[in-house]
Amino acid sequence: MEQAVLEALQALEVDYIDIFHLHAARADETVFEQRRGAWQCLLDCKAKGIIKAVGISTHSVAAASRAAEVDEVDVVFPIINQAGIGILHGSVTEMKGAIGQCLKQEKGVYLMKVLGGGSLVSDFHQAVGFAREIGRLSLALGMVSEAEVEYNLAYFKTQPVDLASLPPLLTEVKEFQIIDWLCKDCGTCMENCPNGAITKDPGEEKPRINADLCLRCGYCVGFCPEFAIRMV
Repeated sequence: MEQAVLEALQALEVDYIDIFHLHAARADETVFEQRRGAWQCLLDCKAKGIIKAVGISTHSVAAASRAAEVDEVDVVFPIINQAGIGILHGSVTEMKGAIGQCLKQEKGVYLMKVLGGGSLVSDFHQAVGFAREIGRLSLALGMVSEAEVEYNLAYFKTQPVDLASLPPLLTEVKEFQIIDWLCKDCGTCMENCPNGAITKDPGEEKPRINADLCLRCGYCVGFCPEFAIRMV
């Protein structure tokens, strides 16, 4: 964790980082005990002034609920979307409840994957509306093109939204695939997928990505030592 903080400071060329999360997508309510060393490192960095706020990023209802109870947690970054895509250890309703607990304890909260990793783009207005009804919270929206940036700027610029004035909404769905001839079947992608979307059935030579479970987060790409996972 200390190396991650130093790397971030150097890469960003800053003296301090505003928010640094304990990334714990699949961990449950025991995360602060399981990763006590990493968490303590963040607290030490905050005491030194090189981090201003510490928090947790999570897909787990249980972890989000626990974060509400931990005094040292400043910010919580939970996954939430109307379809429940990627939510672990509970339902959409239960995650909304956990977020409510965090807000009650005056934690900072901003929301992850309200479009389900791109799966809900075709229902953009309904999906974003669902997230905004949770509260006056910031939304982290992934964007991969200028057209997507322009659409989001137009959408959020004024409220209520005049749908007729918005630019075209692009709904092209892309997915991650494993390139068989590059894959060495090391299993690293399966171990690190936050939603358990990469599996290998008995008799198969290489793992496969379940498009219905894939969050399109891209974590697997970074973990693959052979760069065998590509978005197509």
